[in-house]
Amino acid sequence: PALAFLAVPLSEADGRLNETNTLAATGGLGLRGEQAFEVAWKVDCRDLATVPVEARAGLPWPSAGTLASQGTAKGSLAAVRARDWARLNGAAEVDASSLKVRDGVLESLRLRAQASDGAVNVDDLGVRFDAQNSIAATGRMGLTGDDASVAGQLRAQLPAVSRLSGWSTSFGGPVLRGGSAAVDWQGRGALDGSSMEGGGTARLQGVQIDGVAEPLGLAATVAHAGRTISLTAL
Repeated sequence: PALAFLAVPLSEADGRLNETNTLAATGGLGLRGEQAFEVAWKVDCRDLATVPVEARAGLPWPSAGTLASQGTAKGSLAAVRARDWARLNGAAEVDASSLKVRDGVLESLRLRAQASDGAVNVDDLGVRFDAQNSIAATGRMGLTGDDASVAGQLRAQLPAVSRLSGWSTSFGGPVLRGGSAAVDWQGRGALDGSSMEGGGTARLQGVQIDGVAEPLGLAATVAHAGRTISLTAL
């Protein structure tokens, strides 16, 4: 339904890119005062390869895959202009599967994020390249003066690096021939980078790169304290 308190209601807008890819939105925008807005959207693209070229915005576009997204946003244009992020709220969900971008293949992507009280929270970010290689992350960013902070956790398990070679070569990188990699990190600190607490581990084992004679290997533990980064093991 239309939003009664807004001067310009949008009861429902549907966009059909083609038979298998659709967009829908509801919401409205006030024309006076703080110009309050509220919007909800839903995207259902069941065959990204068939999205018309005009809708691709010049981006590297998947030659295969599906994408579904839904979300809400609420606030005012006055708050946006004043960068008063505490007065803006929203949430978004994104799910993609079987993506192929140039030579890169992505089995699935999942994102759950929301913004409220001046903070953006990434509750769940999961990237699964294939049955072996995956990345998972969560995070929070406070955007207000009394809470200008950032916190996050990242875990990457890449036991078959060669299977990621398509992503590397698609964007100008080298061919990856073999090896494994793993990263496990978490930390928190000031948004301006003036201090950070946390740390983690990084490991490369037998990573073979075209043009590099010897396989690459690394085992390190890193700790952050204030402005100091300590390499505690190598």
